[in-house]
Amino acid sequence: EQYINGDKRALTAKQKEGALVFYGKGRCAACHAGDLLSDMSFHSVGVPQGTQGPHMFGQDLGRALVTYRTEDRYKFKTPSLISVSKTAPYGHNGIFPSLESVVKYHISPMFFYRDPKVTDEIILKNNESLASRSEVLRWIKIDEEELVSLLKFLETL
Repeated sequence: EQYINGDKRALTAKQKEGALVFYGKGRCAACHAGDLLSDMSFHSVGVPQGTQGPHMFGQDLGRALVTYRTEDRYKFKTPSLISVSKTAPYGHNGIFPSLESVVKYHISPMFFYRDPKVTDEIILKNNESLASRSEVLRWIKIDEEELVSLLKFLETL
């Protein structure tokens, strides 16, 4: 807000670079937009179920539990990013311990599945939710420097 209100020193150069990634090639603003940094819509990001869930066979089916529509399985409301660096853990079920882990997962679920603590059982249980990921999350390509900048920007929100 300070930067938008004219204080050009409110953000560092690295944070400004992160803002360009957020609003540009990272496509974060496709869902995290507006005053609350949320489109208030429901999307499937394929968040892993973890070891338990509140519904069917340990799964949390998301919006489908309200609409009873198959196409709404695994869809959750886009959360606001206001004060996001202070709201860990992340994901509807808190499966991501850090902001870095949830951002990497949005870019590529393979970041998450490289963790040696993730069992084959979890990988196999999540095939369906991964297949349901929103199209806007496909083919996000940023490099390591852009990732660092993006995380620095997110810390300012």
